[in-house]
Amino acid sequence: ATITILKPGSDTLTVSSYVDAREQKIISIKISSGHQLFATVHKKNRRFNPRINQIEMPDSTFDGPFGDSLHYQIKMPGVYKFRIGPDLMADGSREGEFIFKAWVK
Repeated sequence: ATITILKPGSDTLTVSSYVDAREQKIISIKISSGHQLFATVHKKNRRFNPRINQIEMPDSTFDGPFGDSLHYQIKMPGVYKFRIGPDLMADGSREGEFIFKAWVK
């Protein structure tokens, strides 16, 4: 997996991708400084409802599920992995295109 490095206040990661009902996309971000992590996921087609299913911390612990956005306290530097997939509780298609954005403050 490709790891993107984000610096507080200066970088925004934007990823456009596709997910289907059988998989999750994993987006990895290396954070070396900052206090707050923000992320959003938006659908590119009307019928698909993506969400941030989980976030994996650098110490291999997990948190989630989340909705289409999160605001998270950065507790340690390292690689944070976002698992993006369909929102199984929502109506609509279980697959589709999405745009993921993340930034650090």
